[in-house]
Amino acid sequence: VYGYYTKLVEGIRKYDAIVSEDGGSLVRYYIDNIKTLGQYTGLKDKNGVEIYEGDIIKIPETKYHTAFNIDVVFSLGMFKGNSFLCSEDLHEISSECEVIGNIYENPELLGPNNESK
Repeated sequence: VYGYYTKLVEGIRKYDAIVSEDGGSLVRYYIDNIKTLGQYTGLKDKNGVEIYEGDIIKIPETKYHTAFNIDVVFSLGMFKGNSFLCSEDLHEISSECEVIGNIYENPELLGPNNESK
C-alpha cells in the first residue's frame, strides 16, 4: 500500500495506519506490524524500480568483488546498504543495483554473511 503514515485515535484506542487515495476517496489501511513500513529513498534501481527501506538489492559483480545482496537501511542521515561488504550511500550505487525482494517477505535472499546465492 502506498500512502502516508499516520496515527489514528478512535476513542481511547490509537492505531498506526496508512492513508491512501483510492478513486478520489481517502482510505485507511491499519498496520499490523509497524516494522514493515518502508520509506521511499527517492532512488530507483537500474530497471527503474523504486527503492525502499527494507528492500534487498543485488550489487553486481565487478573486477573487485563477486555479486552480493544487501538490505537498505536509513542510517546517519542517508539510505545505505546494511552490510560489512557495502555501506555506501545508495546515491552512489543505485543505478547499478537491482531490487530483488525485501527483508520481510524474502529474508533468505540475504543468505549467510549477506552473500549472494
